[in-house]
Amino acid sequence: MTTLNEFIELLKGLVEEDPEHGERVVIMSRDPEGNGFSEFDAWGTTNFDPEDDETYSDEEDEEDNQDFGVPDSAVPALILWPSR
Repeated sequence: MTTLNEFIELLKGLVEEDPEHGERVVIMSRDPEGNGFSEFDAWGTTNFDPEDDETYSDEEDEEDNQDFGVPDSAVPALILWPSR
């Protein structure tokens, strides 16, 4: 399990690696009813469109971008994933 101090160090490292990461919005996969909890497991970068609650890869050569494109309303995001 990740402690808060470890999580803070992870975030500091991301921003040190690339200061632009500090401008990303933070998103998480969710269950609106709160029907379960799980510890933090992994993170990734993506583009998030708050107008349709969809994510779009931030890798230019990935199939999703070629097929659908990234909408102008999408913003760079840091996505947090639960362990289960």
